[in-house]
Amino acid sequence: MNSEAFAASIGKPLTVHATLHNAQSSSFSEESWSTFQNRIFDKMSRWLSRREILPAFVWTRECGPQKGAHTHLMLHLPCQHWAAFKDFVLSTGEFSQANIGQPGEAIRLNGGVFGMMSPNRRAGALKYLLKSLDNPRHRDALGIRHEPSEPVFCLRAGVSRSLSHQARAAAGWVELTTLAELRAHLHPAEGAKANG
Repeated sequence: MNSEAFAASIGKPLTVHATLHNAQSSSFSEESWSTFQNRIFDKMSRWLSRREILPAFVWTRECGPQKGAHTHLMLHLPCQHWAAFKDFVLSTGEFSQANIGQPGEAIRLNGGVFGMMSPNRRAGALKYLLKSLDNPRHRDALGIRHEPSEPVFCLRAGVSRSLSHQARAAAGWVELTTLAELRAHLHPAEGAKANG
C-alpha cells in the first residue's frame, strides 16, 4: 500500500490494473513462475524506460480454482501506450492471442478510458489485489473482501525498484504503518465523508 501511495505522491499514479493469465503462455510452468515473471518484468521495465515512462508497479500472484496461476499488476502507464504495452507483453511472455477481448484472455488491462486517475478507483484495484490477504483480523480492519486462493509456493507480492522501501526512504516518504492509516488509504471516501 505504501508503494501505491508513494507512486501517486511523486506524480506516477498506478493507473492500470493488468492481469496476466500465465497458463496461456507456452513458456510458463508453476515451477518456473518466478523466473518467468522476472523475465517479463525486466523486459517490461526496459520497454517503459525506452518510452521515458518510469517503471512504477506493484504486483501479486494468485492461483485461483478457475483462473489458475495468474499475476495482478498495478502500474503507471499513460493510456496512449496501452495497446502497444499489451502487444509487447503478449509477445514477450509468449502468451496465446486467442480469446483477445473475451473473459479469460491472456492479458487484460483495466482502468477505464483514461486510467484510474481517482484515489477511489486506485484504492478499489488495490483492495482487489489484497483479497487473498491471510490474516482475517487485518482483512476485516482494512475492509477487504476475502477471496480464497490456492497456495502459491513462491514470493507472493512485490514492487518495482522505483517504489521499493529504499526508494521511498531516499525520498523521505513517511510510511503508513497502522491499520487505521492503511484503512484510510484504502477507503478515501470514508475520509472525505468524515472531513465533509
